[in-house]
Formats: sequence, C-alpha cells, structure tokens
Amino acid sequence: MRQRTNFPLLSVFLTLLIASALISMIGCGGGGSGGSGGDRMSIQGYVSESRGGPALSGSRVYLDDDSDSDTTDDDGLYTVSLEEGTFYDLLADKDGYAQSKIQQLWTMKSDDIPDYPDLNIVQMKAFNPDWAVEAPTISVSGVERGETVSGTVDLDIEVEGANPTLLIQVRAGDLQGDPIAFVSDSDTMSYSWDTTTNCPGDNFLLITAYDVNYNCTQYFIPVVIEEGNETAPTAEIEGIYDYGMTFERDIEYFSKERVAKFKKLNISDNPYIVEAPNGSKVDLSKAPQNASVIVYIEWTPDDTATGYRIYRATSDTEDPVLVGEAPGGDTYYYYDQSAGLQIGKTYYYYVSAYNTGGEGPLTETEPFTVLDRFTVNLVSPADGATDVSTTPTFTWEINDEIGDTQQYLIYTIGQNDDDYYWWDYPTDTTSFTYSGGYPLMNGTVYEWDFYWCYALGSLDSDNYYRAVSYANPNQMSSNGAFTFTTEE
Repeated sequence: MRQRTNFPLLSVFLTLLIASALISMIGCGGGGSGGSGGDRMSIQGYVSESRGGPALSGSRVYLDDDSDSDTTDDDGLYTVSLEEGTFYDLLADKDGYAQSKIQQLWTMKSDDIPDYPDLNIVQMKAFNPDWAVEAPTISVSGVERGETVSGTVDLDIEVEGANPTLLIQVRAGDLQGDPIAFVSDSDTMSYSWDTTTNCPGDNFLLITAYDVNYNCTQYFIPVVIEEGNETAPTAEIEGIYDYGMTFERDIEYFSKERVAKFKKLNISDNPYIVEAPNGSKVDLSKAPQNASVIVYIEWTPDDTATGYRIYRATSDTEDPVLVGEAPGGDTYYYYDQSAGLQIGKTYYYYVSAYNTGGEGPLTETEPFTVLDRFTVNLVSPADGATDVSTTPTFTWEINDEIGDTQQYLIYTIGQNDDDYYWWDYPTDTTSFTYSGGYPLMNGTVYEWDFYWCYALGSLDSDNYYRAVSYANPNQMSSNGAFTFTTEE
C-alpha cells in the first residue's frame, strides 16, 4: 500500500501533523525560540498574486528575525533556511504590493517529511500604496495547536492590524478550496466547526485574514480529529480521471469576450464550461482568476464516504503528499490549483475516501505531463483583407507543435448575414481551405476565427488524453477574430 505524506506545502505543518511528540510540544508552546542549538533546515515555495498564480518575481521573502531571506525568481520560487525548533513569522514584501505573512511557523526536521517542502504565499497588489503595508495578526480561541478535537468546536477569531479588516476566512483540511466560513468588514468572527466533516486523525485549520489594503496573514492550527464508531471505507475509489490544463493566458473568471462570442455564434452552451477529453464538464469559473495551470480530478462517489482526500506525487516511486480534502460523500471532483504546479512536470494523483471511522486506501490515477502554453495567431486572410477568394484558404501560426496533437474548430460567419455560419475541424495543420457546400458570396464581409483550439497530450490506456493546453482562456486565437471581404 502506498505510504502517505501529509501537507508538503508547509514544512512546519507537516511535522506537526505527522509526529505526535511534536504536536504535544506545540500544544504547550508559545512564541520565540526553542531550538536545538542552531541546526537549520531549508524550505522552498512560491509567491503568487492569487491562490493559482501568476507567479510574483522580485518579492523579498524573509524571517521575522532577519536570519535569512531570499528574492523570488521569475517562477516566484524562493528558498530560506530556518533554525530547528523555532517559531517564525515568514513575510513577503515587494514595492507596490501588500505584505503577506505566514504567522508562527514551527520548524523541526523529521524523517517523514521531505527536506525541501513547498511553502506557498499569496501576495496581492496594495489597494492604496499610501496606506499601511503591514500584515495583521490573528488570535484564535476555542482550540489549541495539537489539541485532539471531536464533535463541534466553537471558534472565536480576532484580527488586529494597522488597517481595518476586510475579510476573515476559515478552511479545514484544505489549502486551496473555498472557505467553510467567512465574514467581511469585521475584526472578529465566531464559527462552530463540525469536525465530523473532515478526515479523522492529523488535520488542521487555516485562518486567513485580509485588511482593506490587501495585506494578508495565514495562521495554521494543527489538530487531531478523534475517530468515530463507523467502519472506515475499505474499497478503492472507482472512476478516477485527472486532467491537467494549461492556459496561454491567465484565466478570467467571467470572460466578456467568450460570452460575447457565444452570443454572436448563437451557441447556447455555458461559456465557462470546457469539456475534458473523456467528456466531463469542467467549470472554469470555479478556478482561481489568475491561474495558468490547474488540475481537475474526478471520481465516482463512495456510498460509505463522508469526504475524500487528494494526494499528488511527481514520480511512481515517491510517496504521495496530501493536496487537500473534499468534504461531502456525494462530492465527485476537486481542483488542484497550487501555484507550484509546473509546465513540463509529470504528476501522479491519488484519491481516498474517509468517514468518521478513518481513511480508506489510496487509488492511483494514470500520470500525465503538464503541457507548455499553446499560442495560435491568425495570418490570412488578414484582418481587413479585400478581394479574397470565395473559397479561401485560412492560415495561422502556432508557437510550437505542443503535445501529441493540435485540434481546432474553425468558423466563418457573415457580417452582413448573421444566418450564414460555416465550421470545420482541422487537425495537426496550420492551414485549411474553405469546405462549405457552396462558395462564399461575392462582395461580402465575413469574420473568421476558431471556436476552440487546443493541444492534447498524455494519452492513457483508455485512449483519453490527460493533458490539454488551451490557446487563450477563451480557446480562440490570440489575435482574432479577423474580418475580410470577398472578391466582387
């Protein structure tokens, strides 16, 4: 059976959850040093402008005692060295941006955790650079670090900072999904957490606070959730399919261009839904606004489950690490939107079911490799071209032959006659001759572009592709649409 490793994104957090002795230490600990004589460990992670990206380069990431710091590279990557057994605040600063902070990290090496885990930070542009750029401080009562909890836990949260508080969020067992509770425009929040919705054993709460200048603080509270009397799931998960998506440009939650295009072409489909190669519908409105790589995982719900855990590895010999939880027995999908997902890297995903009695076995998906960005630019007929043949040949350029195949749905629509609409499906080519049943009309203005264009890779044993690279989040060309006028 595969061995699990919990919470690789936070080295501090990993240790807390895996090693019960350390949990006891943290339950008794406050701030300040409690080290082991100066031994240090390194952690690395990414700084991004939202949960899914884009990467933020040039941000200074440093410890609150200034014992180490680093500046993020073009991928947003940083590495810092921390003394074992010490509480730290990890901060990120950049001119023009708000300050972000991971509050009260605890560091301790363990044989069960990787030497270089990821620690990801969201850092947004400051709303007003003249306002205070200082991350707030979070206080929580009702639960202690390392405490064993059961049933309902009543939380009281307070945020103090230089600016008024904009938002407080609570997450449990998951770093990436929507919060289980939030409150706006308040420095305090009370919430009753039903621990039975999360996986028993090592788990955590994540409290996030933003002020009105977008300064952000994240505060992790590791806990142990007590097991109930149910029998833990025993069967592997069925119907697992994962799907890596790369976008030429960062996703926009509600693409006005795509909505307008669908309306113009009389397409009744939801413009925010894309179809995976296996026919599954993927809702891009649920993905982070600025993400450029996301992974969609789906499965068949287990009748004995109250939720699911999703794990990820980068090789078939590596122990998978926990990505997050998807509470709800009828839940059937999860979006991995970590800023650390990288183009060109191969990923292996696993899913397990859990209930109050414990966690079931891991079920493995087939691996895939994240594709490079795919760019498509229209060439001819050029925008505004005249005297074009009534059976034109359309040509376009691509940045590279991404993946195993490149597929398109090309269309032409009459600008003077909205009722005329032609389309076809070129594959693995950069030119295509008009194939309508009769020629275009003379002296008429037409528009041409793609309804969609993408590259596919990582063909699996069921003959489904598991990686796609969309040209433009709208799946259309990057520089279109073009109009042209046919010959008289």
